[in-house]
Amino acid sequence: MPCAGVNIAKFNLLDYPSTEKTIDFVFISRIMKEKGIDEYLEAAKVMKEKYPYTRFHIAGFFEEEYEDIIEDYQKKDIVHYHGMLKDIRSLLSETHCTVLPSYHEGMSNVLLESAASGRPVLASNVHGCIETFDDNNSGYSFEPRNTKSLIEAMERFLALEHQEKKNMGLAGREKMEKEFDRQVVVNNYLEELDKVVGKVLEVQ
Repeated sequence: MPCAGVNIAKFNLLDYPSTEKTIDFVFISRIMKEKGIDEYLEAAKVMKEKYPYTRFHIAGFFEEEYEDIIEDYQKKDIVHYHGMLKDIRSLLSETHCTVLPSYHEGMSNVLLESAASGRPVLASNVHGCIETFDDNNSGYSFEPRNTKSLIEAMERFLALEHQEKKNMGLAGREKMEKEFDRQVVVNNYLEELDKVVGKVLEVQ
């Protein structure tokens, strides 16, 4: 699957926040049905009731139909909406895990950027997401369109010790450095392009 990779210099490894008081999940994406926002909101409601120390953040441009819904969830202190952010690094620095319950993806830049920043990811078991992490090592997968499966993944993450959560993020960073460093990806593309051009010239 074509991918431009991630700028690992810009998205450098962030310090992992303390887990003594809260565990913070974050959804960073366009707020629309296909990105799994309904499942995220449903999971947040269930999790907040069961685990009061959890917090759920949302950042991104929302479609009009979700404006009142997000406002209602915010009033009930179920989610914290941060608006449309040009730079997500400040939000990533305050959260413990990035969640993307998308129904389909090209290649998720948010998951790449989160992993490069040392954040574990929870994401749908769909192409465009599953390539960005190693299941059970740098993140957990779950079934798309399935709130129960998402909640189970969140609970698995909650059950980890602080160091285990941190190690999961470090594993994601290592994967980005080895497989998704933008400069390496670009160089590989250029090498392949040179090969194609070379074959064309040979034929001529």
